[in-house]
Amino acid sequence: ENKHQRHMTQKNITNAFLFLLLLVLPQTVNSFHIKTVTNSVKSRHLTQMAERSAISTDGAPAALGPYSQAVVANGLVFTAGQIGLDPESGKMVSGGVEEQTDRSLKNLGAVLTAAGSGLDKVVKTTIFLADMADYKKVNAIYAGYFSEPFPSRSAVQVAELPAGALVEMEAVAVVE
Repeated sequence: ENKHQRHMTQKNITNAFLFLLLLVLPQTVNSFHIKTVTNSVKSRHLTQMAERSAISTDGAPAALGPYSQAVVANGLVFTAGQIGLDPESGKMVSGGVEEQTDRSLKNLGAVLTAAGSGLDKVVKTTIFLADMADYKKVNAIYAGYFSEPFPSRSAVQVAELPAGALVEMEAVAVVE
């Protein structure tokens, strides 16, 4: 039994040595290439971070928390969710889900315009609904704001939306 334990220990040490050798040897042989690739990735990452900028406009309601109305990075604009708040009064528009959907899309359009984009450049939207039974009503209003090729889209029901909203929309769009 003692002999067996010694053999297993030697085998484990040998396996660990081989494992480390496999890790170190390629890095030693290709150290110049690895360093170059790593530096290139770091440089590209820093450049991308430097290109990130926040968007703010009076054409849409001010952010209700510590976030931006949108952020532009690498030729794309990522919007925060827009609900049916009137940007001038700061209050929810009167009416139901159709009126809130219309206002949400107008707010979304204002943010996209401020970012140098527009609803015609949207590639992806996400719709958050307080009640999935409102899907058809929201879809009817939504269809009036977009044309083919339509953006890809997700629609989900959530437990609750900010300020008692019935619908919230966010988008990703191309900035040209």
